[in-house]
Amino acid sequence: GEFYPDLIAESFALREVGNIKLSYFLAYSAFENYINERLGSHDQEKRLKEKLNELFKMKFALLEKNKIYTSVINEFGHWESIRNDIAHGRKNIELTNQDVYGLTLLVLTLIAAYETAIDTFYSLFLDVSQERDPIKGL
Repeated sequence: GEFYPDLIAESFALREVGNIKLSYFLAYSAFENYINERLGSHDQEKRLKEKLNELFKMKFALLEKNKIYTSVINEFGHWESIRNDIAHGRKNIELTNQDVYGLTLLVLTLIAAYETAIDTFYSLFLDVSQERDPIKGL
């Protein structure tokens, strides 16, 4: 099975007990795992932003018209920088729950957009907010 859902769940659990840095790191790692799984790129030495761009271009031919991707991609460097500071112990970072919420929202939004092939926030909202029939799985 896929590993990224477990990482996301563990990130939520760690945030709930106040382990903010590890929660953040796992949320980022979950996204990295998701992208690498979809691209088959675990062994490729590329920046995650480049892999993300490659992944979305596979599904969205005109990436510059994807409202979701173009709205959040410029912020990606910010989230990546925090991850790198945590991973390399460069700074004494003070993170908040809001930082983890922000990254988690970014990760889940991009995953949902890719999985559903939806390119606007409104359409994605409509898709994920519909009531699902648990028996039919719809």
